[in-house]
Amino acid sequence: MALVVAFAIALIVVFLGLYFMKEQEQQQEQQAYENALRSDEPLILQNFLDMYAAAPLAHRDSIKQHLAALKKVDTDWTDALVNNSKFGYERFLKLHPNSIHSVEASIKIDSLDWLAATQADTPEAYQLYIDNHEDGAYYDEARANRERLEACKVTPEDRTVVTQVLTAFFTALAQGDTEALGSTVAPVLTSFLHRQNATLADVCQYMERLHEGDITRMEFTPAGDWDISKTPMDETRFTYTVNFSVAQHIERRDTERETGAVYKVTACVSPEARITELNMKRSVQESKDNLAQ
Repeated sequence: MALVVAFAIALIVVFLGLYFMKEQEQQQEQQAYENALRSDEPLILQNFLDMYAAAPLAHRDSIKQHLAALKKVDTDWTDALVNNSKFGYERFLKLHPNSIHSVEASIKIDSLDWLAATQADTPEAYQLYIDNHEDGAYYDEARANRERLEACKVTPEDRTVVTQVLTAFFTALAQGDTEALGSTVAPVLTSFLHRQNATLADVCQYMERLHEGDITRMEFTPAGDWDISKTPMDETRFTYTVNFSVAQHIERRDTERETGAVYKVTACVSPEARITELNMKRSVQESKDNLAQ
């Protein structure tokens, strides 16, 4: 009888041990399941599947679905990185707004929009970046660049000053007017007809040579194709670079000789509205067309 009682007690102990062991395993599995479900690391999810092959089917199916979703996120992210386009990153964010890659995707978009703005390098391009990226990494730089370019826009007043001084220069050159010529040029020009550091005397000498021979009358007429750019010297003063064409008409006693030419002109004008550089290149084709008329 004592042996039977002892055996029964031993059996109860074994069953209790197995029960508590099973209970502990279930608790461990439940904890591992909850941790895996909260994780965005595919390795953790796969470890759960490997370690708990006997887990409830619902748990395993749930983890498998979560793992498949994470793999899809990684695949889409890899595709976005390979394409490296704004469209690709925006598509990724639309599909996976809460992904661990969402912040990086936003940074990529910010950088691409900034690159586009700097490549265009216009006030409008920088304003577009500013409008779309109030918290962008380049917001302050975009505002500074926009203000810089806005300041460098050639205004109607700028255009009037620049075209007037250049027109006055060619009018004085055509009329042989030394005084008027001197009022249009700086005391020293960095380059005049490719001569470095030319003075007013050098310009006047050129004018005198221009009127030599049988010439009775001369006229220079700007074509109106003014291409003006503006460069800041400081916060309030600017220099101007100008490209344009000018037609020369000559009246002379010898009518068999050339009576016209067209020149391509590049000039620089100072903040004081004085020509600081002027170079001309004869346009052969246009000169022939001019003469044919």
